[in-house]
Amino acid sequence: MDNLKPSQMMHIGGGLVIVIGSFLDWFGAGDFGINGWDTDQFGLLGILIALIGAVLAVGGLLTASGNDENMPD
Repeated sequence: MDNLKPSQMMHIGGGLVIVIGSFLDWFGAGDFGINGWDTDQFGLLGILIALIGAVLAVGGLLTASGNDENMPD
C-alpha cells in the first residue's frame, strides 16, 4: 500500500467525502438543519448514500492493499 495510484487515492477520498458529507447539514435555516441521517425527511436515502460512500472507501482500501504478485500461466 506504499504506492497508491492517483485513481486509487481519488476512489478512497471520494468515499470518505461522501461519508463525511452525510453528517453535514444538507438543508438548514438558523438552528434547524437536516442531514443525511435524518430519516424523517429523506427516508433511507441519506443512509443509503452514506453506505455507498463507505463501500467505495473500503473497496478502494482493499484494492490498494492487495498483493501485486503475478499468477503463473
